[in-house]
Amino acid sequence: MLVRTQRNFPATGEILAPFEICHYVSGFMRGSHVGPMMPVKAKSSVSFFDGPPVVSCLAFSVRDGKMTGPVDAFDHPYWDWVREKAAQKAHGIREQGFSGPAMLGIHDLEYVGISHRLDALDGRFVVRSEAP
Repeated sequence: MLVRTQRNFPATGEILAPFEICHYVSGFMRGSHVGPMMPVKAKSSVSFFDGPPVVSCLAFSVRDGKMTGPVDAFDHPYWDWVREKAAQKAHGIREQGFSGPAMLGIHDLEYVGISHRLDALDGRFVVRSEAP
């Protein structure tokens, strides 16, 4: 995504501010779990349960018709605190296990192994009618 800032547009900080929230998004643990989006420095690796989902930001500047940069917008001590917050949120949601709010809905799962297992179980269950 490319976003223009300053002058007639939002300030750079206004564009970056929403990433401080560490919203819960899909894409954690092989793409089938929910986790907090963590703003990371450029070229950061992923290390905890294939996540958490990460976002990085490179900032460029145009002066006298020439592009300068890039500058790593999340390479600042403030974002270390935000990353710590995202790590705590990631740990909390992973403690929920393989069910509940940590898991995406069945139609949003990226790996199909569980879908095949659930389909195989369908024939073993019967929906009972309501009692009169």
